[in-house]
Amino acid sequence: MPDAAITGLSIREDFSFNERSQAMSAAENQRFISPFLDPELTRKPEYLVYVYSVVDPRPEQYHLVRNIPPLIRNLRINELKPGERFTLVTTLAHPVNQPDVDTNDQRINRAHNAQKVAQSIVNPENVTLNQDAHIAPDKSFTEGNDYGKLGVFWSLNNPPTDEELNKAIRRKEAFYRMRLDQARALEASDPKSLYAFLTPTDHVAADYFGEEFSWHKVSQRPATCPNCGEIMRAGAAYHRNVDGILCVIDWKRCVEAGVKKRADVPEEKRWWDEEKASRAR
Repeated sequence: MPDAAITGLSIREDFSFNERSQAMSAAENQRFISPFLDPELTRKPEYLVYVYSVVDPRPEQYHLVRNIPPLIRNLRINELKPGERFTLVTTLAHPVNQPDVDTNDQRINRAHNAQKVAQSIVNPENVTLNQDAHIAPDKSFTEGNDYGKLGVFWSLNNPPTDEELNKAIRRKEAFYRMRLDQARALEASDPKSLYAFLTPTDHVAADYFGEEFSWHKVSQRPATCPNCGEIMRAGAAYHRNVDGILCVIDWKRCVEAGVKKRADVPEEKRWWDEEKASRAR
């Protein structure tokens, strides 16, 4: 076999490509990189979809993150801060564009329904647009993938309506209560299985309701609501009872937090009338 030999260079003395190299490079670029730009990539969005969160603060290393490549990468789910009713996670423009290359090496656009992308952030296993849809156990193949149970939801409204917000809170509270009831049953019937069952979310749920268990201690004992008699967090300005109805204890704090409007305050609870009368004196 003859030795390999260098018969020519692809560059000139000034290190620029020679004519042959330029021609070969241009041919390859034309082959693999099309100058065509799909106009769908620059189309004006039709509407926006907002992904919100009423997720309660979670321990370090257990924050919620959603990965749906190539559309969504490492999306951190925001958690509620003191005084917040909800928080915005992300905004999606419809359609959600995904640049791609077809089998002929042509640049193309794959457009996705923004509502379905938002639903995938909430729960990838829910193929409907109904955020209250029940997923049968035999159709669910993951554990903990449904962030809707923890307070993530999407809306076409900014801010979300009270109905949308209340539904998200009810979904979260129903899941919390189910987990705590199951933990309580295991604690009594099968203590050895209890700790295999428990997750960080169960501690979050116990803190949310202000309840104490052998596996979870609270720094503050729960209080009894003076209106309805149900258990609530001590010092709370309001809480939701088992029927999902908002029970207000401190109207002024609720208005300041944005939970209620001044027009909602009963006449006998209108503190600003008292303040006005006090200044008049």
